[in-house]
Amino acid sequence: MRNNGTVNEQAKHRALRLYEQACQKNWWTTVRSLFDSGAQRLLHMEEFRAACTVVSDRHAGVESASIAHIRGSVNEGRTYDFDADFRPLKRHNRERWLRLAEACQRGVRIPPVKLIKIGEIYFVQDGHHRISVHRAMGLTEIQADVTVWQTSGPLPWQEQPSASMSPARRLSWSHSG
Repeated sequence: MRNNGTVNEQAKHRALRLYEQACQKNWWTTVRSLFDSGAQRLLHMEEFRAACTVVSDRHAGVESASIAHIRGSVNEGRTYDFDADFRPLKRHNRERWLRLAEACQRGVRIPPVKLIKIGEIYFVQDGHHRISVHRAMGLTEIQADVTVWQTSGPLPWQEQPSASMSPARRLSWSHSG
């Protein structure tokens, strides 16, 4: 039987390896983006709100959400902390990310993230680090407390991108749908 110290050290080592892999993938994505239409970043809720009108919302409760459909954040600051694939961009998130990854490696149950669902995509209210860690672990779903927003008119990612929209924004919207 393993002692608790060994299990914790192994979890810490796996968490560090996951973080380094996520950062390395982000580095390659950044390098590639220099040669195409720009880096992929999380969409910010205000960009959406400027393009659409929310006519109603309802609490859907806790459900399993596809991580691939989580494309944005309610918090503008987080759009600079994580890329569109939830890889960490800033070192100031490292310790928190590692603590969470280590807990997940030890099998600690984490609370659901909080998401707003608009059409087929989600915006994060709370849980950016949890999503990042789950994605780095290769998981495709995460438990989420979801609020669904209904809008009038087409969603930005359903419309043809306008000529005035930057190439990076066109790609971000189209990447989400």
